[in-house]
Amino acid sequence: MELWQGLPLACPWLALGLQDDSLSISGPTLPIDSPVAIAEPYCKFSGEGGYIIRVDHPSDIAVLRGDGPAMTLIMQFVDEGKEVTAMQWKGVGNKVYLEKNYASAIECYTQAVDTSSQEYRAFCQDVHRKRAFANPTAKFFTAAKDDALASCAEEAIDEKAYYCTGRATYELGDYAKSKEYFKNSLKLNPKISRYMKDLSRANPRIRE
Repeated sequence: MELWQGLPLACPWLALGLQDDSLSISGPTLPIDSPVAIAEPYCKFSGEGGYIIRVDHPSDIAVLRGDGPAMTLIMQFVDEGKEVTAMQWKGVGNKVYLEKNYASAIECYTQAVDTSSQEYRAFCQDVHRKRAFANPTAKFFTAAKDDALASCAEEAIDEKAYYCTGRATYELGDYAKSKEYFKNSLKLNPKISRYMKDLSRANPRIRE
């Protein structure tokens, strides 16, 4: 169990009876100063003048990585019980992405995927693509690669998906694989100079 202590007598302690790397940006701990949402929290008196909130399953806690508009929508749901549609999440995600608020964009796109029906495949693919380009800004390179590939049908991966996957695999240190992705994006659209530029970056790293 891991324990985080809040301000004495002001904030409850959060006790996690679990260990889940998905809760963290860079390791098996909760990011410092990150707001979290807890489903049906179990509270008890600690015996030391404070309270403990205990969480025993990963599905009962989520790190809210967004801020600003993303948090506004989340609190709208929590405080007022107003459902937020997948399209609303995507729209706010697009807005904050253009404002370079990438953490908030990632949270919005994640909510859009989670609340959308899998029947709307084109919508989900579009959101995966948008999140794929936001993920590298937070150094979520594995997630960026997975999102880029999920943004297309397996038999019809396009240039942007290849390029984003190439960038992610490059940052993950798989230079040979990134080279192949950059070559594929360049083959589909040889007019884009950054495809050639990043391919040129990958070649010497392979020989190191």
